[in-house]
Amino acid sequence: MNHGEITELTRRQMIQALASVGMAASPLISPLAAAAKIVNSSKMVAAIFFESYATIALRRALRYAGDDGFVASMPQLLHARVNANYDNIIWNTWFTANSEEDVLTTPQGNHVVVTVHGGGIFAKPARFERSLRADLSRYNSEGLTGQYAARITEHEARAVLEGRRPAGSEIAVYQFDEFMRGIADLPMRYAVVLDFEVAKKGKRGYESFEVLKDDPNMIVRAGGVEPLAAYLDRHETVTTRN
Repeated sequence: MNHGEITELTRRQMIQALASVGMAASPLISPLAAAAKIVNSSKMVAAIFFESYATIALRRALRYAGDDGFVASMPQLLHARVNANYDNIIWNTWFTANSEEDVLTTPQGNHVVVTVHGGGIFAKPARFERSLRADLSRYNSEGLTGQYAARITEHEARAVLEGRRPAGSEIAVYQFDEFMRGIADLPMRYAVVLDFEVAKKGKRGYESFEVLKDDPNMIVRAGGVEPLAAYLDRHETVTTRN
């Protein structure tokens, strides 16, 4: 699953594999996951996994992807939508994205939202299980908050800010201003740090496609300014078509 192990894949191959089965992003509780793996040097295949329990779907997806494949993140899923025709299942089915948003405080005391695409603190099903099965007492350092977000430790927060994953591998970490300008050769797995107050001001409810193109949360979730614009333009076409 390390980025270095899949550098031979082209973005076109990745998108074609995902779009062939169709998938979209959804909240964590969705019991659907999608993964892609390499068949040979020029071909990839993708599969959808449905389970009544989300962590089981993730476990199956990780097993299917193997060491050289990946479980699709939010940007990868939106790229797949852009490249899929409107009859594809991707346009009417919800899937779990392999992306997470971690709200934490930096060592300097700044409140930030760290979005990790491709697997961060919750890269493994066992970490989900710890939160879901923990005592729901408000004094428990693990488990879920009143907003059903999973609590994370200071060690986990520090590690993700430094680009360190529980599996031992490292990921690139970008500040939002840098990410906004565009990253050449953006890896499949990375993190973006956004100021919490900026994230709080993100758009809610119904907004025009043009307004959403400038929303910081949308930009981070979609994988950048240009990918977001491509997705919204495609989605607007679907809306107009219907």
